Amino acid sequence: MIRYLITLVAIVWASSVCAEDWPRYHGPDNNGISKETGLLKKWPDGGPKILWTKPLGTGYSSVSVAKGHVYTMYQDAQKQYVVCFDEKTGNKLWETPTGPIYDARDAHDGPRATPTVDGDFVYAIDGNGEIVCMKAAGGNIVWQKNMLKMAGAGNITWGIAQSAFIVGEKLFVNPGGNNGMAFMALNKKDGSIAWKSGNGLAGYATPVVADFGGVKQLVFAAGKQVAGVRMDDGKILWSFPWVTRHDVNAASPIVMGDMVFVSSGYHHGSTVYKIDMSKPNPAEKVWQNTSIQAHFGTPILMDGYLYGYRDMDLTCVDFKTGATKWFDEEGAMPPKGQLTYADGLYYILGENGLMILARLTPERFEKISQMDISPGSERWAPLAIANGRLYMRDNKQLFCLDIKAK
Repeated sequence: MIRYLITLVAIVWASSVCAEDWPRYHGPDNNGISKETGLLKKWPDGGPKILWTKPLGTGYSSVSVAKGHVYTMYQDAQKQYVVCFDEKTGNKLWETPTGPIYDARDAHDGPRATPTVDGDFVYAIDGNGEIVCMKAAGGNIVWQKNMLKMAGAGNITWGIAQSAFIVGEKLFVNPGGNNGMAFMALNKKDGSIAWKSGNGLAGYATPVVADFGGVKQLVFAAGKQVAGVRMDDGKILWSFPWVTRHDVNAASPIVMGDMVFVSSGYHHGSTVYKIDMSKPNPAEKVWQNTSIQAHFGTPILMDGYLYGYRDMDLTCVDFKTGATKWFDEEGAMPPKGQLTYADGLYYILGENGLMILARLTPERFEKISQMDISPGSERWAPLAIANGRLYMRDNKQLFCLDIKAK
């Protein structure tokens, strides 16, 4: 009987706990959502236990986690780097320079993109547009290309920020320019060009995949437009203008069914277009308003509702209609936050370093726990969740916190 009970408890525990890696920007499914379960439903006083911290230089890259390794990027006084830590101990395993520093406008220096782990390789893009493929074991460079030089394009105002986006055997980027290479697919094994198309200014956002009318395509939020590009050959299938202040389109598009949502900050707002591939002009506007103004943090789509920021304040919006369900006008939630979702709850990191565990529904928002983990400003790197751990970084260090339920 005792042996039976032990086995039963083990089965129940295993069925209630699910862990997974976080191998690229915005998580395994590129939507900011983790499938992990068995996480804390409330934090202890002072916040979750900090398992380890590691010093870093400047930069706004988030974290990727795969096969026991943690990857991010940073910059010191001489170079930009990809760095790899041991997931359990935080020990530095290797670091690989990608090139000289990115000296940004308004002192926002350093890399912006997040490394992408694909099999036995790590792909990274620094602020100067250097694309580097490295071996995950040891960090040795396999190939390196500068996407701006390849496309004959200049850098954008605040530097290349898109993360390496890989599907199958190709790596997709938006270097911009007017030489028919604004959108490019590279062979991930050697960096050679698989296809190229289009003209126009590059955006800051990482693209997403969509299937509209049975046609698999990439949706890019470029500098002045949103475009659907056929994945196989780079043909531009549709586009609509999206011209914003300072040409900053930094939040990734969000696809639901046959519709695509895009949002930008500086008081510009959001729009949803329906994509009907049977029409000569497939993109038709459904709504546009200022309900969400995503400066750089991509909102979370959950059950038909968007949770994101109207610049500084958290809000909930109906994806299909654009109607605002609620708006945190009193500032109860942290300002200009980055959202990540796991195990029924939202993890919100404000740019001031205040981190919140919250329950968000279309009817209300509820603050459950909070932790002032990194007081200051410009805490702009998205959170990452992997294997019962929460990763947060600022311009001085990387934090690894234990959020697994005991």
